[in-house]
Amino acid sequence: MRFSVMSIKGGVGKSTISILLSIELNRLGKRLILVDMDLSGYTSFLAGIREPGIFSSIVDGTLNKVESYRDIENIRIIKLAGDGPRTKLDVSKIRSNSTFLTQFQKAYLSAISIPHDYSIIDNFPLSSSMDEESLLEREIYTNVRNDICYSILVTDSSDFDLNETLVYSTYLRKNNDPCLPFALVTNMIPSSRKQAVEKRIIELMNRINTHIGILIPFIDDLFEYNGPINGMPRLSQLAELAKIVVNESESRENVILSF
Repeated sequence: MRFSVMSIKGGVGKSTISILLSIELNRLGKRLILVDMDLSGYTSFLAGIREPGIFSSIVDGTLNKVESYRDIENIRIIKLAGDGPRTKLDVSKIRSNSTFLTQFQKAYLSAISIPHDYSIIDNFPLSSSMDEESLLEREIYTNVRNDICYSILVTDSSDFDLNETLVYSTYLRKNNDPCLPFALVTNMIPSSRKQAVEKRIIELMNRINTHIGILIPFIDDLFEYNGPINGMPRLSQLAELAKIVVNESESRENVILSF
């Protein structure tokens, strides 16, 4: 199984959810590949990777001089993007240059060719399966494995962003996104918004076509966290989600993991 973690905008905790789910699956004895496709490179930064990602280092000719991935326990963090808005231009150059493309294929195949149970993609905001970055990554990965892909949508609790997340999920479905809806995460919920979100979550889950809803409060220790990955505060909701993943639960009844 692989999980594509997605959101309509940055700053809603998408990377945090990607990291914490990886950690919880690792705690259950599973081996992970965590791919940083976000423009901010937050996941890679917490992993201690300070050099440019694979896309940029290929274009800059520094691929063999930089650290593009790092293993933390049984989680391999791979930095593909993370260098800001230049990513799209870098990917375009790789596509149009056979030497660059061959270098990317070899570099990414080397990075993912380790035994692993799950892969998690920390995407850039408003990503879709038709983006060149996503297409290029998926082409290489599916040469190695043919895992079923599931999407995890992450949003904050504002009415506007909840509604836009629903619009986003509809767009993905209409454009035949290859990842099946798996969970909806509503993050950073103020205590004053908890009841309102709880009332809406079932409706949103039904319209997005997922049976798992996760509600997470605003947590000071996680907001703009900048310590080591394995020092992040745990979330009981993601520990429960990891158990569902490992047990391959496919209940048709809605499951709400709240606080």
